[in-house]
Amino acid sequence: MRSVEKGSAGEAGGLKAGDVIVKLEGRKIADQTDWRSALRSRKTGKVTLTVIRDKREQTVPLNLPEPRHVEDSSWLELPSFEDFDNGMADVTIALNRNRPEMERALRDAQKQTQGTLNQYRRTWNDHRKDIERALEELHRAMDQFNDWN
Repeated sequence: MRSVEKGSAGEAGGLKAGDVIVKLEGRKIADQTDWRSALRSRKTGKVTLTVIRDKREQTVPLNLPEPRHVEDSSWLELPSFEDFDNGMADVTIALNRNRPEMERALRDAQKQTQGTLNQYRRTWNDHRKDIERALEELHRAMDQFNDWN
């Protein structure tokens, strides 16, 4: 996380800028989609976060506030520029996270083109699922970004 809002549950729980949340109550958190899903299915009260801080995994207890109710008009607020920037950062992170895998798959496929067409097809099929998975993650990040707009 880039920052911890003053007076927030995160600050009270001891979260720090730079912490990377990897689990909520043992549930894996790989991106903001996982985080939002975990929060939607959460209960209020004490939960346990697992974060990476200073290259070490640490457990942080957190007291989650009551969720906002429909009659609370604050949910109507438009996303801030910071939310927009965070959304763009998520898209960039998803792309960069998968770039080495996609480049490797393409390099491997290019090497095989020096052989027969059948060798190329076998290599492509071996890496197609990796590329499709990477593209799905990128699509999820783009959908999440579009939800903020």
